[in-house]
Amino acid sequence: MSQPELKSKGLIWDLENSAYIVDVWQLWQANAIHVREYPQILTIAWQWVGSNSVFVKGQDDFPDYVPGKLNDHSLVAYFRDILSACDYAVAHNGDGHDVPVFNARRALNGLTAPTPYIQVDTKKIYKRFGKFGSNSLDSLSTQFDKSRKGDPGGYETWLGCREGNPKAWKKMKHYNKQDIPPLLDLFLQSKSWDKHGLPLNVMEDRPDGCPVCLSDRVEANNKYKSTRSNIYRYFTCLDCGKTDIRSRSPEKREKPRYV
Repeated sequence: MSQPELKSKGLIWDLENSAYIVDVWQLWQANAIHVREYPQILTIAWQWVGSNSVFVKGQDDFPDYVPGKLNDHSLVAYFRDILSACDYAVAHNGDGHDVPVFNARRALNGLTAPTPYIQVDTKKIYKRFGKFGSNSLDSLSTQFDKSRKGDPGGYETWLGCREGNPKAWKKMKHYNKQDIPPLLDLFLQSKSWDKHGLPLNVMEDRPDGCPVCLSDRVEANNKYKSTRSNIYRYFTCLDCGKTDIRSRSPEKREKPRYV
């Protein structure tokens, strides 16, 4: 089945950030006594759903970058505009890491928020669905035999970016880009069985189509969802296999007879 042209714009994204630089009195069970430098966003990689192109930007790609001095203002502003252009954005552990890190850096840089979009966290999807032992991107990619994350080259790569090493920036951006294909694979795979998934049919103004693939080939599967006053019929998509497509219009529940 050919994929219909979509009106909605989906974004797959991932970021890499620097570490805290702190002073401590000891190395074991240490508490920071002074923060010398807070984390910044080093690189951001992304791909539009339906496109084969993966993009990545780093701090060193902008005119205001000074080697050896981290400054993520231009990078955050650039990606803020990309988020504003999407209808939904997918990140693995996005709710726990990528989104709050980005929001913090946006606020600290004095930048306004992107226009509203739906945030999708694939880690939450897989954790909610089943017991996979580990819900990390690398573990799930391995278990499902998808493309896997690459080797960043150790912490030396992060240190190299901080010091302004062009080779380190190149390696960091390559590492960041490698997160995108497995993330896209895991997102697309989960769509047919994620009960809290995106209502793509509503977003595309095709309410009678499958909410996953927009196919019109759906048929009743003799299962129902009951409420206090109505019954909703479930349908199965014959193309993508989603089995819990609920009818838009309820069937009236008959009033009980008392004898």
